[in-house]
Amino acid sequence: LANWFYGACALLLGAKFLQHAVIVWQAPEDKASKRMFGFSILYLFALFGALGLDFWLSQRWAAFKALQGVIPCL
Repeated sequence: LANWFYGACALLLGAKFLQHAVIVWQAPEDKASKRMFGFSILYLFALFGALGLDFWLSQRWAAFKALQGVIPCL
């Protein structure tokens, strides 16, 4: 249901989340897990924001493509 923008954001955010998970797995201290928890909140916020922005961009692109048929100079 989403386009390339959301896919790119999900891929980058997922890679960063995986990096945090590996650090937590290797590090016994609490600081790394707290950092991962903080990133998980940012991760969800950014992922849902990217989904909304991707939808908005796809709507604008569809409107632009529709105008190309009406106005030949576009």
